[in-house]
Amino acid sequence: MEEDLPFPSLLDEGILGAPKIMSGYQLSDTGKTVLTTGIHLLKRQSSKGENYYQLIFGTSALEAGLDGALNASFAQLRKIMDRREQEIDVLDGIHFSDYFGQDLADSVHDIIFPDSLNKSGPITAFGVFIGYQIHVNFEQCETPTEVQEAIENQIRVDIESRIGLIRKLLCDYGLIDYSIYLYLLPFDDLDKEKAEIINGLQSW
Repeated sequence: MEEDLPFPSLLDEGILGAPKIMSGYQLSDTGKTVLTTGIHLLKRQSSKGENYYQLIFGTSALEAGLDGALNASFAQLRKIMDRREQEIDVLDGIHFSDYFGQDLADSVHDIIFPDSLNKSGPITAFGVFIGYQIHVNFEQCETPTEVQEAIENQIRVDIESRIGLIRKLLCDYGLIDYSIYLYLLPFDDLDKEKAEIINGLQSW
């Protein structure tokens, strides 16, 4: 995995609707070892209409080859899975009121750490954000709309051609029974744009 990036809050909060609980940076500030690049909380509803929550552990990668990025990301998910109790323990030591209002902080803590035997904690899930080099002949595109369509079509081809690989990785790493939310972000010039992203993050 060439580079790790913070799991993008915009994707989970804007698309999936899973608010960020803590970023990887915030978790690292506790002084404890963490592998996830962000933890999000997603409210779901079962087929019986019952509400439940997923605690989503994120990981991310910037790598030119999509195959390599997928392999590295799923290997990292397995490592997070193996120590998810330690990752959750880090949350237990955090004062959520330092980041949220008191009422919200209490609600988040009660969801993640229920104090009643009749309540179950959130279900483990994972999020993967991958930035990779896309191969599109932009010279054949005459308008911005055609550029967008060409990119979307290539992403579709890229992911559909790797369904078999993803299935294999899910089985190989024992993740077949978990919800995994996968996001792809294509780059035209990965090396150049990667450096710009990292420099931008360091200036926050």
